[in-house]
Amino acid sequence: MRTTRQGFTIIEVLISMVVLVIALFSLSSLQTFSIGSNTAAQRMTIAAILAQDKIEELKTSAWDDPQLADTTNNFVDTNGDGVPDYFDWSLAVDHTNADGPGGTANPIDANENHVAANGYTRTWNVADDTPARNMKTISVRVDWSFKGGHYVVVDSIIAR
Repeated sequence: MRTTRQGFTIIEVLISMVVLVIALFSLSSLQTFSIGSNTAAQRMTIAAILAQDKIEELKTSAWDDPQLADTTNNFVDTNGDGVPDYFDWSLAVDHTNADGPGGTANPIDANENHVAANGYTRTWNVADDTPARNMKTISVRVDWSFKGGHYVVVDSIIAR
């Protein structure tokens, strides 16, 4: 007479354990990737807010405010038609975060306070009479390092 089996064989238990371990390792790497992505997104959001805050501050400034002075020509005309084709951030910038009343030296934190390291660097450039007379184009750039260099640029145009 044959008896029915009662339980699992050692092979079945080992195979199920291997499958379980592989699944757990996959989930742990997914969790690690998710945490890194959330941190990167948080830093990008803070950088965009810092850039937008500076744009809003500059929009409420007087037309002849020194923070709105075009001190360096950063627009490049590549085809010689007299119309700037692109803005070159590798040239000297017009202004740094220390400019203006109450300015704070770079790097800064999310609350715009000076920090010793691992902060954000905020710079901006102004182009007079661009895109038309009595207008200024403002480009604010916020740089930061997190697993490489990153930056956010926010542009705006103000009229006299």
